[in-house]
Amino acid sequence: MEVATGLEFAPDWNLTLKAWDERGNQSRSAKAEVGLSRDFGMFSVGAGWREEISGEFDEKGWVLMGRASF
Repeated sequence: MEVATGLEFAPDWNLTLKAWDERGNQSRSAKAEVGLSRDFGMFSVGAGWREEISGEFDEKGWVLMGRASF
């Protein structure tokens, strides 16, 4: 299951919030991510933070994002 939402809070600036649950091989993991990105025409670049909020892993780290819209 995955839930995501985004907000364009200023021209060409986007805030993204995402949460999801992963299951498999007798393990379960819930994660959350927040990211900030900037649009440059058809391209977007950004960075975010991802963290494990429950489960068997201790995942924390920065996420780099790149996107092209056609």
